[in-house]
Amino acid sequence: MKKTNILFVLILAILALPACDRYYNQRPPDYPNTKWVSTDPDIYFVVKDSAPYHNEGELKMADGEIIRISLIFDYGSGVSFIDLDTAGQEGNIITGYLLTGDCKFSETKLIVNIRKSDTNTVFDPSLKQIVFAREDLASFPKLS
Repeated sequence: MKKTNILFVLILAILALPACDRYYNQRPPDYPNTKWVSTDPDIYFVVKDSAPYHNEGELKMADGEIIRISLIFDYGSGVSFIDLDTAGQEGNIITGYLLTGDCKFSETKLIVNIRKSDTNTVFDPSLKQIVFAREDLASFPKLS
């Protein structure tokens, strides 16, 4: 009887584990074929249907310079902005981080509260939050 109860609890725990991701179906990668746009600073990234967890976009600097970026969402509410032109790996350390932040998700908006900015020359040090609005790619020309 005791073994049956333990087995029942284990099966219940295994079935409940997927429910532990409280942000499931809320992050931008859960909305394929969308473009997420911020005007301050001027950033966008695209979630393609073919690779929803490979989110690439661009950061436009005040001087017109374009920095290619990728946003990596973790399984919680965190996000990391990576500079694709300087990204690399040194041992177990990934380099090229621009900033990390905590997100508030909704169907149409992503709010990133900046946790750490690694490159103050890229982002204004006084920047505390970045707000993205979702746009469906159906209303844009097809991206390659």
